[in-house]
Amino acid sequence: MIVFLNGKFVSENDAVVGVNDAGFLYGHGVYETLRAFDGKLKFLDEHLDRLNESAAAFGLEVPYSKNEIKGFLEELVGKNLEERKDLRIRITLTAGEGSFYTGESGQPTFLITTRIIYEENVDPVSVATLEIERTYPQIKSTSMISNILAKNHARSQGAFESIMIDRRGRATEGTFTNLFIVKNGVLKTPGQWMLSGITRKMILELAPEIMPVEECDIFREELYDADEILLTNSVKGIVSVREVDGRVVGDGEMGKFTQRIQKKYLEVLHQL
Repeated sequence: MIVFLNGKFVSENDAVVGVNDAGFLYGHGVYETLRAFDGKLKFLDEHLDRLNESAAAFGLEVPYSKNEIKGFLEELVGKNLEERKDLRIRITLTAGEGSFYTGESGQPTFLITTRIIYEENVDPVSVATLEIERTYPQIKSTSMISNILAKNHARSQGAFESIMIDRRGRATEGTFTNLFIVKNGVLKTPGQWMLSGITRKMILELAPEIMPVEECDIFREELYDADEILLTNSVKGIVSVREVDGRVVGDGEMGKFTQRIQKKYLEVLHQL
């Protein structure tokens, strides 16, 4: 695979990031993950806007304009795309080799990598809950201790994903997904204390055509009593949940709303 690193396209085997990079030493970095469908980049402006927002909140400056980054991405996708394959793309920005202690700024590290996505459809999955919170979830930071601990918990339970529960008992998000539930004909999703994903925003735009939508607190007990649960992110799209902490959701199959919103989501996606 070819990567883009600090202004150059190089083989990933030849890409070098300094041992004093603040992203490596301290997690002082931000990132974005997006997907190329059949070589076409989707929701690129939204992802780049969020990259800039996260960078500004974390005291970082993106070294290239949006148009420059779009050009880099299109060229990189062209170099790495295989026939009829989709790509997972990650943009990573760190503070580079500046001094964390003195505040001395250095040249930022800007990296774009890609991976071929081989799997497509994901069957309904199991999830586990864990009492853990993210610090500043609105920043898409490379410092991911809460996400890693929660993902480790999911693996230990044989689950696809963990749903993070805050100190007040509210379900906030997954380790890399946003959370939705359906109950009594209403679609609900947490409205705060989580990273608002690009796919989440799209679902919020599309769903009112199908059923009422509420952004509100969702407590763990509501997960156990939900008619349907779905997770979203930019790479997986929409994933149906069959059980939470061993408790079956609905009849354990993808629910009618999830089927309808997934169909609408894919229709819009392929029109872009």
